[in-house]
Amino acid sequence: MSDSILEYSLTEVAAGIRRKEFSSEEVTRNCLEKIEKLQSKLNCFISIYAEEAIEAARRADKAIASGDEIGSLHGVPLAHKDMFYRDGFVSTGGSKIQKTFKPSYTATVLDKLDAAGAIHVGGLNMSEFASGPVGQNQHFGDCKNPWNIQCAPGGSSSGSGAAVAARLVYGALGSDTGGSVRIPSALCGLVGIKGTQGRVSRRGGMPLSFSLDCFGPLARTALDCARLFYTIAGDDEKDPTASKEPVSDYEKICSREIKDIRIGIDST
Repeated sequence: MSDSILEYSLTEVAAGIRRKEFSSEEVTRNCLEKIEKLQSKLNCFISIYAEEAIEAARRADKAIASGDEIGSLHGVPLAHKDMFYRDGFVSTGGSKIQKTFKPSYTATVLDKLDAAGAIHVGGLNMSEFASGPVGQNQHFGDCKNPWNIQCAPGGSSSGSGAAVAARLVYGALGSDTGGSVRIPSALCGLVGIKGTQGRVSRRGGMPLSFSLDCFGPLARTALDCARLFYTIAGDDEKDPTASKEPVSDYEKICSREIKDIRIGIDST
C-alpha cells in the first residue's frame, strides 16, 4: 500500500475499511511507518503504541470478517494529546514530572473512541502541562510544523496539529483552555473544534483550568471533525459538569445549505 492512502480523509478511510477495500492493519502499518520516518524530524509523539496498535487493527479486521456490528471509526488510526489518561499507559502531560505516571483508569473520551472502533497509535507532544500557545517543550523536545519545520505548529496541542497535518494519523484529540485546539488547527491548516463547555466529558484528562478546559478534535476536514466530535460528545455520569442535552447529528448538519446561516464574530 502506498502513501496515497494517507491522503484519504478520516471518513473516507473509515468507509474503505468497512467496504474491505483495504484492511485496518494495512492502514495502521502505513501510519506507523510514516511516523517512524518522520518522528526524528517533526517530534510529534511522546509515546508510540506500535505493537498495541497492530494488535487492535487485527482485531478490527477480524470483527469485519466475522460480520460483527462495527462503529463509525472502526479500524481508523488516531492519536491523542499526551494528557488523556489510559489505564496502564504513561500520561506525561508534557512534563518530566509525570514521565512514569500511569493512571488506573481511562478518560471518557478515549473510552468513547474505543467503543467506536478507533485504533490509538500513541500520545502526542504538547506544551508542558498544556500551558503555552507555541508548542515548545524543554523536556521532550519541540514539535515542528510539517509545512515548514522552521515554524511553530502552535500549542498547546502541538503534536495533535502536526501529526494530523503530516498525515501520520487521520485525526487527533486535543484540549483547549485558551486556544490550544484552535491555534494548532490554524497554524497547521486543519479543522479544530472547541465545543461548548460541558458538551464533552473532561473525566480522565489532565486539568489546567477547571472552569475553562474543553476537549475537542483536530482533523483535515469539517466532516471528519463532525464525526469525531459526535463520538466524544454527550453525558457522562462520572463527570457532573458534562451536559445532559442530546447530542446533535453533526455530520448531518454538515450537509445543510449554507444559505441563511449566520456567523457571529467576536470583535473584541
